[in-house]
Parts: sequence; C-alpha cells; structure tokens
Amino acid sequence: MKIRQTHDYHLIAQLNKTVHDLHHRLYPALFKPYNYNSVKNYIKEMINYSQFTFLIISNDYSEPVGYAWIEYREYPTDDFRYGYRSVFVRQLSIEEKAQHKGYGTALLNEIDNLAKVYQADQIELDYWYSNTQATQFYQKQAFQNQRIYVYKSLQK
Repeated sequence: MKIRQTHDYHLIAQLNKTVHDLHHRLYPALFKPYNYNSVKNYIKEMINYSQFTFLIISNDYSEPVGYAWIEYREYPTDDFRYGYRSVFVRQLSIEEKAQHKGYGTALLNEIDNLAKVYQADQIELDYWYSNTQATQFYQKQAFQNQRIYVYKSLQK
C-alpha cells in the first residue's frame, strides 16, 4: 500500500463516489445523487487552497482504493477559549472492495504524521449519525466525542 499527496481532482472525484453514495442513501433529503462532473468541478476549485491536502491510498498493484481530504486549521485564543491548531478530516473514503483491509487505518496514520509536522494539538472530524460503520471505525481508531451536533427540522 502506498499513500501520496495529489492534485488530481479527476481521481478524487471518482473516489468520492463511494462516500457520496453512502451519504445519499442515508440522507436522501440532504444529499443529491452522485454527479461526477459536479463533484469534479467542486474538487477542482478546492484542491489548490493551501489549507487543504488530498491524499490517495493505493493497493499493492498501484490501483487507487481511497482518499482523504484534510484541512489545516488554526483557532485563535479569544475571551472564551484557548487557541489551538488542528487537522480536520473533511472526508475519508475507501472503495467498498478495499474496506476492512487496513487502508483507512493507514490513511489516518499518515494524517497523524502530517498533524505532528503541522504541530497540531488534535485531529478533528465529523461524520453522519446514521453512518454506523464510521462510528465503529473511528472509535477503533481512538477518536472520542467532543461535541454533539443536533438539529430540529422545520419541515412539515
């Protein structure tokens, strides 16, 4: 397995299909069906921002099987809390055929290394409540709840 940084927005858009389809299946009222061209154009805009890094993980045959999109964040000290630096995992996705083979763990280990280089205080992420697979994976990776995000629908 090999991990590398990339600016290949075409590849990221292709690899996004797995996680996007999952989100659409779990929350069809929130997530549109996957559209390669829309996702590609969005990623094309995002990929050159300096606070974002895109990582690709490939199998032993050099076939891409997943990706992570991370963001370097700096929270300033204010009157309410201390400042800190974090690496925020915006997206992490592994192709279905490659899941449960250590690719997600390898990506998180690489993100951990990048966070140390950035001198981050923590790695942050969020995931959708109904995504029980993500809940189990992140708990296994020693992530802890810090905040709970809730909503109240105003739709009738």
